Amino acid sequence: MIEMKVNGDSSEIVHYDIPGLPVKILREKLSDYPGMRAICHWHDDIEMIYILSGRMHYEINGRTVLLTEESVLFVNARQLHYGFSVEREECLFICVLFHPSLLNVTEKLYHSQVLPVTRSDALEYLLFEPEAAGSRRIASCLRSLSGIRDNDAAGVQWKIAGCIYDIWG
Repeated sequence: MIEMKVNGDSSEIVHYDIPGLPVKILREKLSDYPGMRAICHWHDDIEMIYILSGRMHYEINGRTVLLTEESVLFVNARQLHYGFSVEREECLFICVLFHPSLLNVTEKLYHSQVLPVTRSDALEYLLFEPEAAGSRRIASCLRSLSGIRDNDAAGVQWKIAGCIYDIWG
């Protein structure tokens, strides 16, 4: 069973798993969570979910979306969210968390193209259906991240950062 650690204010205690990068990459089953439901939480990280098989409901700030096979969900920083199954249906998914500071390549880009997104009250999440423009490319990047996570070859951090930059682009 996966037990998430959260503070009293519902902020998740995120333990990054990529040495030298503020990134966490998970490949999980919804049945690994008690009651097939994650704890409602938030964090400063961007969260990306890619559904490999099955379905999952996902609540973001009180709004529920249905994620189906091959759909991608972008959850902006500091949003209250969690995934769950209404029908207790299994769901296999990739979850990638990364801190926006990873995108601070230059101050100009960070201030013009990252902060306006992460600080936007209007952008809580984006749902990319499988046929949506850009969805396949993002899904491919997320699958790549899951595949290279445990690789200890030289330069793996650069490959991970490159995938995240590609998603952001």
